[in-house]
Amino acid sequence: MGVCQFDILAQVARNKNRKIMPSFKLPTKDGDLVVAFKNFSGAMETYASVLNFDGADEAATQGASIAFDTANTNAALAKDAAKGAVATKSSVKQNSSEIVRGYAQRIKSNPAATPEILAAFGFTPDPASAGPVQTPTMLSAQARVDGTCRITWKKNGNVAGTTYVIETSANGTNWTFFATSTATRFDDTNATVGTPRWYRVRASRAGVNSAWSNFAVIYGGSSSGSLKVAA
Repeated sequence: MGVCQFDILAQVARNKNRKIMPSFKLPTKDGDLVVAFKNFSGAMETYASVLNFDGADEAATQGASIAFDTANTNAALAKDAAKGAVATKSSVKQNSSEIVRGYAQRIKSNPAATPEILAAFGFTPDPASAGPVQTPTMLSAQARVDGTCRITWKKNGNVAGTTYVIETSANGTNWTFFATSTATRFDDTNATVGTPRWYRVRASRAGVNSAWSNFAVIYGGSSSGSLKVAA
């Protein structure tokens, strides 16, 4: 028998006499790890006396199992709570944004809103390409048989998004804020058949106001405005 063959047989003999030790590996997934810890703790409780372990050893493995189980459960609850909090935040964000945008529109249209006030609310000036704020022209009022009145005017070069501030008067002298519009028309449902009512309009953008337009009147006789009565 050659030397090499003798070495191989000797190695085989040693392997037969060697005690193969079992391996131990904990799982990496949290759910599987919870189960593994519980099984380990249960086995410790069952076989502690056989393996010469005492109560302290049982308590240690049981504590390790309970601690991780609790931490894993709390993490899952926190994750669910976080998802709920994100969903709630999105809903509140949308609702709050709608409220603030509504007030922003009202503030932008308010004749008392100066550039300083608008800046305080977070408004930014329109780009220079928007051009200057121009006085609306050709204001006209058309009374209707149902008592309503439509007023129309020309934008005179004002860009889209310009707000038009409308005032009314019962005598053509004392004016009162009435409404705003981003279109070049507005329907007055407060007009009364046969009762004189004057109108005037000015443009407003980024806190800058134009001069007042010509006035228009319904049921008020002759004026520098225009009077139209629909059939």
